[in-house]
Amino acid sequence: MSRLQIATAVAAALAVPVALTGCVGVPDDTVKEHIATAIVSEAPKATGAVVGLGYDGSPDRRTIRVKVYAEASDPASVAAVVDKAMELAWSLSPSEPVSVGIAVVDGAKPAGADIAASDGLDLSAAGDVLGLGGAYVSPRLINFPTRELVSRYGAWKAPK
Repeated sequence: MSRLQIATAVAAALAVPVALTGCVGVPDDTVKEHIATAIVSEAPKATGAVVGLGYDGSPDRRTIRVKVYAEASDPASVAAVVDKAMELAWSLSPSEPVSVGIAVVDGAKPAGADIAASDGLDLSAAGDVLGLGGAYVSPRLINFPTRELVSRYGAWKAPK
């Protein structure tokens, strides 16, 4: 093998793990903290947020789950929290997510808050305020696939 062939093979082998990260080299903890901080800063009545990242079958199919703690319990306030959190998670992800799910808990974020705990509000009425008519709404989660995210917030663009 020539030096050029060896260099090409090494470069290709090194490129595979980078391509498989699905996150453009940004550590997941950094992404989660960035999204959570933005939600607390910009979502109405938000007091805290916990962000979970996952994959739907393969590394290039990023999913985002957010639990927002907010001083909001009426459907309009909860819908405003969901809408802003959804927009921020979509726009701040370093790779285009295939879905973003939002749960809302009324009150302050407790120490040791857990993304997996099912302590969120029933989001059915907030879904109605958002015009979802039951689509994308399970009792404690509103989950938008890419097509709904694009429809509501525009095409995903890599953050700068």
